[in-house]
Amino acid sequence: SDKYGAKYIVMAGMILMSLGGFYLAHFRLDTTTKELILPFIVMGLGMGLSLSPLTNITLYDAPEDEVGGASGVFSTTRQIGSVMGIAILGAVLQTTMLAKTDAHINNLSSLSPSSKQLVTETINDSDFSFSDAKSQELLSNKLREQMISEAKTSASAAAAAVTPQQLADPAFAAAFTKKQAQIQQSMIEQMKQAGQDVATAGKQGFVDSVNYTFNIAAIIALFGAITTLLFSNNRAKN
Repeated sequence: SDKYGAKYIVMAGMILMSLGGFYLAHFRLDTTTKELILPFIVMGLGMGLSLSPLTNITLYDAPEDEVGGASGVFSTTRQIGSVMGIAILGAVLQTTMLAKTDAHINNLSSLSPSSKQLVTETINDSDFSFSDAKSQELLSNKLREQMISEAKTSASAAAAAVTPQQLADPAFAAAFTKKQAQIQQSMIEQMKQAGQDVATAGKQGFVDSVNYTFNIAAIIALFGAITTLLFSNNRAKN
């Protein structure tokens, strides 16, 4: 950077960070650790090319007796920017995760509209977390109770449609009992499937929000690369 100037080195670093962010924004539920190595290397190279030369650009024109103060102001500003960036992207991640998860929940075919509403209200509670065992147990219990209640209502309606004369027929009674057993078994399987679907929807919502957040970070890094065009490409005088 002393020989050729830091301007285009910083620009290259910011572009690499942007590319790394876009590369990372392709998480899947089955993403492996090995798949993350290359994009993190790209982002790391970008950070390395950006931070040190950026310090040189900032302090290049500062008088010798003010270099210490200028360095302190620069470091403080960078730390504030880092904290603000983490806070903003964290907020984006959190709000996006709820919206993405709600969308996946509403697309589930294994849940009734009332069950979807129950799940959505539960996961939107401020105390809920998919990584918390108590939250998962609470959601599971609420969903089970809701589905059992719906099954009882359906069974009562089916039973009310059967007349005493029909139940007096042994063949009809046997067929009716068999059908009720099948419905019960089907309900058990449906509850298992619903639990798995809700868990998958929660994971997919988190993955989608991570991808969205990395895309936002990549766009910010790309904007940073563009702003380097405003820098002076100062070089060492010797």
